[in-house]
Amino acid sequence: MKRKGIAGFGVLILLTQFAIIAFGSGFEDFLGVIGHALTIGGGALLVLTGFDADRFGSRVRWSHFAGTGLALAGLGFSVSGLVGAGVGTESIDRIAAGGRILSALVIVRFGWQIAFDTRHVNFEWMNSAN
Repeated sequence: MKRKGIAGFGVLILLTQFAIIAFGSGFEDFLGVIGHALTIGGGALLVLTGFDADRFGSRVRWSHFAGTGLALAGLGFSVSGLVGAGVGTESIDRIAAGGRILSALVIVRFGWQIAFDTRHVNFEWMNSAN
């Protein structure tokens, strides 16, 4: 996955969040606002990683921004899962919210690996033979 792909994912997150906000969903309570803010912040950081500079400043690598963006987006998704668990009264609603929270925590973990454990994730590698 190259930086352009990460930026595209960030744009997708931002467009989705703005569509949700435009149609008036998710601002019923404080947790909804927090979830949208975290997700929009994460999407914005992912868009920033699409630039061609190797570093943002002298010591911070772009992978720190990409990892932080994914972690923020994942936290926003997990908060929306908490909101979904509180809204639904059926057990299937709670199960779906639990699955959403678990998936979001996987995104947070992947963001952590990108930011700090870059030996496992090599975004700059490209096979020139292809």
